[in-house]
Amino acid sequence: ASPVDSKLIKERKQSVLRQLHEAAASGATPGARKAGSPGGAEKGSPGKGTQKGSLSAEQEGSADPDGEVQEASRVLLQRPNDPEALRKRAEAYLKKGLTAKAIADLDALLVQQPDSPDLLLRRCMAHQLVGNTEAALRDAT
Repeated sequence: ASPVDSKLIKERKQSVLRQLHEAAASGATPGARKAGSPGGAEKGSPGKGTQKGSLSAEQEGSADPDGEVQEASRVLLQRPNDPEALRKRAEAYLKKGLTAKAIADLDALLVQQPDSPDLLLRRCMAHQLVGNTEAALRDAT
């Protein structure tokens, strides 16, 4: 990552960490929404990654996350650990609100790139979306 990217990632990470600490102190779940509200949780328990929502506005660019999942999955059949396909599929899963599947792909990416601040931040934010504060804090620190 460029120095500017690294600075932005660090600032975002610090912001997420502040939110997590504030939420932990108040007993609230950062980023969580009530079921039935726009972008709220689907049926299922919050820890299972079934909450709708996206991590960032940049991820909302594609009109066809289903197609992105299918295309990335096709690539992964040929090259199971392809980092670009895993990244694209994780982002598409997040757009679809399939946070647990996105976290699984981010986990696979982090095996390959364990010190990637971008991947740690994305997984941290995904954990935050489903109310998994402990896992989010681990990734944020």
